Amino acid sequence: MIFDLHGTCNHGISGTKTITQMKPTTHQRQIVQTTQPCVEVRASPGSGKTTTLIQRVKHLMRNGTPASQILVLSFAKNSVGEFRNRLQRSLEQKGNSGKKSLLQKKSAVGNELPTTQTTHAFALSLVTRAAGGGGVPTSTESLVLLKEALRRCRKDASNRKLWQKLDDTTRRERLRLVRELLKDLRRLKQLLKALSFAQASKQKLRDVMTAPKFSAGLATYAPIALAVQKRFARAKKAAGKLDFGDMLEKAVDVLDGGAEIPFTHVLVDEFQDGSTAQNLLLATLVKRGCQLMVFGDPEQAIYGFNGNSYTPLDQIVDGAVVMPLPESHRLHRQTAALAMAVAGKSTRKIVTMRDGDKPMLVTSGGPIEQIRAVVRDIQQLLEQGVDASSIAVLARTNATLKAVEQSLLAMDINTARKGAARDLLHVQRVLRLVRLVDLHARAQTPIDPDAVAHVFRKAKLADEQDWKGRARSLQKAASSSSLEGRYKECRDIYLKVIGGVRANKAV
Repeated sequence: MIFDLHGTCNHGISGTKTITQMKPTTHQRQIVQTTQPCVEVRASPGSGKTTTLIQRVKHLMRNGTPASQILVLSFAKNSVGEFRNRLQRSLEQKGNSGKKSLLQKKSAVGNELPTTQTTHAFALSLVTRAAGGGGVPTSTESLVLLKEALRRCRKDASNRKLWQKLDDTTRRERLRLVRELLKDLRRLKQLLKALSFAQASKQKLRDVMTAPKFSAGLATYAPIALAVQKRFARAKKAAGKLDFGDMLEKAVDVLDGGAEIPFTHVLVDEFQDGSTAQNLLLATLVKRGCQLMVFGDPEQAIYGFNGNSYTPLDQIVDGAVVMPLPESHRLHRQTAALAMAVAGKSTRKIVTMRDGDKPMLVTSGGPIEQIRAVVRDIQQLLEQGVDASSIAVLARTNATLKAVEQSLLAMDINTARKGAARDLLHVQRVLRLVRLVDLHARAQTPIDPDAVAHVFRKAKLADEQDWKGRARSLQKAASSSSLEGRYKECRDIYLKVIGGVRANKAV
């Protein structure tokens, strides 16, 4: 989890700002110029992975491969957009002579860029061309289709079309499980996640439901797993819906069926985040004659919770070779040493020529003390003139990050949370309430109800408000000794005024 202060962090996150201006390393040149048909590039953090991928694309185009025959895949939509923009800029850069090359001039034309897609978008395009695709179901639609599948199980079992070979006692027990599951919304949502996990990891649904990740809520229902899964697939097909797992499975079927593909070279970014189902699609492309180069860092595989797991390319494609990209342009020796120690003995060595400060471990007596220490450090950095956009806060959980953010906001230090949109108007109103509470605590005078009403003068209110009552509630918030505590109290009061947490989840 991450947020920056006052904007985008320029240091320690992407590390791509200066890499394109550096002279290529020996490892980069070898990767860019290789003639091996199937390559896994194992990259260290900050080693110029994306830059090397771009140079590989340019090398292929310089040596006669048309852009229309190059496919670049990634597993996240935002990284696809970022890569496309960087590739476009790189192709349009002027050379030392100040003139664009013929390749660069052609590539600046929109249709001359290689195809860049997420793996799922590429899979859907294959399915759509072959037999017409379907719409991706929303979470609500998926829930409706799952309930439909369970009702079909109930009907088929009652009519002895399902589990007819089982004895009456066992069949009645399975019917009971179906009825029970239909009434339990929480477990239905869990089952949807388990179905997705099973598709991504290519495991049996029953095994997924009894594994530690899902067993607490779903193990009891494992006996009906196969019947539900089959009827869920039929319900999606009848509704003309394709979820992300279906796209990958059907795309492999389309390729195995001989569908025409225009690509001769496939390059994959963030390979470590792929699932077994996605890897099967890549293997099928190789089987159809495509050359494949994948880029990734096994130590940065973070999507295991979703059924994805890193698998070396040579276990997927026969004859694949590994080419390292070990030199980090981002990390200092001291930070690299810490990263390798945390990752464990199996991690590859990170090579770097840079020196920096030794990372510091600070222990605290508890979460509140830890948050105060972080906020205090940030204050000191800002007072020393450090640019706020150069400061980033990382946390293991959203809860910790939110507490730090609230403490900073309460001190009028703004933040930019990554992965969470926040309406600043709402935050500013909460901060005005915090200031009213602080003034009350210092002066020991009642909070003016008109001042409270003034904070909400342009807000859409849930109903008629008792501003005197709201002022009294704010005065109670002063009993909290910490700024983050007062922020939470003021936030809760604010949410009640505008209609509850559903009215604005980002506050």
